[in-house]
Amino acid sequence: MVSVTLLATVIGLLVGNARYNVFTLLPAHLLIFVIDAAISIRGDLGLWPTVMMTALTVTGLQVGYLVSVLSRLSRDDKVSARTTFGLPRSNF
Repeated sequence: MVSVTLLATVIGLLVGNARYNVFTLLPAHLLIFVIDAAISIRGDLGLWPTVMMTALTVTGLQVGYLVSVLSRLSRDDKVSARTTFGLPRSNF
């Protein structure tokens, strides 16, 4: 369970660094559901361990993506102090 979660976090980091948008994570979530279901069937796990494994894996993917996007924004030269996430503050 931990290895699948760590792998999902690394995949989230890679997807975020490759500058894909957040909608790229939707097929990844479906793939996670399939992989976790296969692991639970193979390992003869119950319902709640499967739900917990899927929730942790999806959370790891999203956290990895968020960390990579935020680190890219913090080191990007185009984003200045007068903008918020690359948008002018007048839009907020």
